[in-house]
Amino acid sequence: MVKGTGKWAYSDLAKMEVVAYGCHRKLNDELSQLFADEGIETFQLVEYFFLEPVYRNGNERPVSLFFPFIRRLFDQSPFRISGQNSLDGGLVPRTKELRKRIEQEEHEGRMEPRQYLLPFDSSVAGQKCFKLWTECTKETRIDPEYWFEIYSDTAWKKHEDKVICSPKDIREMYRIEFDLVGKWWMNCAHAVNTVVGGYPIASNGIMYGYFVIVWPEPKGTLNQNQQPDWGNIKYEDIVDLFDKHSKDSYVPTLALLHNSIAEDRVYYAIKEVEDNERPAKEIPPLIRNLPIVGWPLAAEDVIERGIASLWQNRIGLLSRLEGEDTLKQMKDTLLFRKYNVASPGMVKQIQEIIQRAPHLHRPKEEGDNLPTALVYGEAGSGKDTMAQLIPLFTAPYWEVEKKTDSKEKSRQGYFGSKPHIINMSALKPNMLFGPLFLGMTISDPRFQIPSILLQSGEGEGKHNATGVFILDELNSLDADLQGVLLRVLENGEVRPLFGIEAKHVAHLIIGIVNENPKILTKESETKKLEQIKDFTGEFLGSTLYEFFIKGRRLRPDLFYRLSRGLYLELPPLRDRREDIPILFYFECRNAVLQELKNGRSDSYMPKDVYVELKAYESLMHPSLDWSGNVRQLQALATQVAIEAVKSYESSKDKQQLGFVRVSDKTVREVLAEESPKIFPETPDQKNHNKPNKKGRQNG
Repeated sequence: MVKGTGKWAYSDLAKMEVVAYGCHRKLNDELSQLFADEGIETFQLVEYFFLEPVYRNGNERPVSLFFPFIRRLFDQSPFRISGQNSLDGGLVPRTKELRKRIEQEEHEGRMEPRQYLLPFDSSVAGQKCFKLWTECTKETRIDPEYWFEIYSDTAWKKHEDKVICSPKDIREMYRIEFDLVGKWWMNCAHAVNTVVGGYPIASNGIMYGYFVIVWPEPKGTLNQNQQPDWGNIKYEDIVDLFDKHSKDSYVPTLALLHNSIAEDRVYYAIKEVEDNERPAKEIPPLIRNLPIVGWPLAAEDVIERGIASLWQNRIGLLSRLEGEDTLKQMKDTLLFRKYNVASPGMVKQIQEIIQRAPHLHRPKEEGDNLPTALVYGEAGSGKDTMAQLIPLFTAPYWEVEKKTDSKEKSRQGYFGSKPHIINMSALKPNMLFGPLFLGMTISDPRFQIPSILLQSGEGEGKHNATGVFILDELNSLDADLQGVLLRVLENGEVRPLFGIEAKHVAHLIIGIVNENPKILTKESETKKLEQIKDFTGEFLGSTLYEFFIKGRRLRPDLFYRLSRGLYLELPPLRDRREDIPILFYFECRNAVLQELKNGRSDSYMPKDVYVELKAYESLMHPSLDWSGNVRQLQALATQVAIEAVKSYESSKDKQQLGFVRVSDKTVREVLAEESPKIFPETPDQKNHNKPNKKGRQNG
């Protein structure tokens, strides 16, 4: 929330808009199919988000509610309505009064998305959703029919009377909801009654918002044998869909979103302290007062539980250190502020980290196996950041007393240790690997080479070397030299070249490969050769076996040692298109602001970046392969940002506008350069690129 104003920052709400879009699109498609199968032509799905989640056992009520697409309705709405009864080309209707208010705000540069205060008093379905959610437990399930009500024309008019008679300061909030849900059906749905349903977007312990779905009952009296226009829809089918998407997509995504927003506030608070040389003691109270710190440590949802534990560890870190060291180490843990995801594939990988990482603790005795992990993903899929998330969910590196009578101390982990990233492809020629990793001991101390594995002294306890090492591009290292790592991983033993005495380390070792480990190890090929030796002959079989052994680029024994603790396989961007809007928004926003800073001739800077929803639709086109994954998207976002800033700078009323608009037209023009068959040139582009009489291109 913006300090002193009582209003949320537009950037926070913009995050909600984009995150909601990634989740909404998939749910809306499945609902469309369900309704189409039952003969329903029109329906409307809306999500409402609490700006602060509500706890089941808490006394807090949400102070504000946010409908994430309120401003976008006049650009390109995701709430498509098909059939002959729809207005404005199948979009949610654009009521004249609301459109006028929004356009006036945009003209004045007031980018303040609509909020609803006291939502339980103003929402048709919100109060009922909250009541049923508080009554529903793990052991009980509310009858699906209870989530839905039939609204008659009279009921909607009573709601409109409530709007008119409400106090002036909240009348606008009532009016917006009524325009979006009630008025549309009264004016154009051609139905006697309207079915209004709601369902909570919630885990067992925390509620983030709720769905509202509306569709019309048939008009007039039907004959006994006549099938209603809206089909034989079953309420339990809709509830099952809501429940599935709420648990699999919305809840984990919104939990990560609120964590990202909280991390943003801590990051900028620390940055302000550092820039203005203010006392570091201002940071601990700010963190302890964050609502997310109060999340239950025993939450049923995996991601909620992991986030709660993460913030508790951060508070523990603050209590141990003072001054600049505290701020630096705290900033190193704020990785989620730039790592927002909405796809089930990426959510699953984060859930895997939260469940398995706590078992990656420091060896209890010298000679024990080192904790390990392996991350695989295509180039540009986000492997580096995912690898750095792993130590965040291990135990703290300091000893923590368990709350038991025996005062037993928990096993120490790696939270608070800064990861050391080593690019294995840079260790060439191969003769460098041994001295750098193991060190070299010779008689003249001036020429001794210390092992990089012995230079990390973080943590507490009897081990002098305790830290986190991320071995990037591990498959670029020669397979024979990979054997050097085996003894280190097996018993934590580091024996320098020409040395006699071995030293022990207690590191967390994380490997990263950018090709499929099953292909790199060539394990299946070598096994098949063993089986067909009788047919190929001993000599030929042995020769082929040796050929495959020499050709492998990841040793199977190294693969199994690294993956025994945790193995993550990141999906490519083409298989997690729900993440594209989030990734593109942040990359484009950063690129736009950087472009403006580089070329500003005056002190005026726009407040933010506004991306049309149609642009996200173009980026999520199913024919786009995204072979370069996130890096390809980053490069495209930079190019789009350059073009968007050009349009902004040429605008006559840019100072009144207050933000840079990224249009679908700009995105398609940039995409057309890479994928001309998918996005052919527009007539304007063809004319622009057509050579003039002098043989030069126009422009």
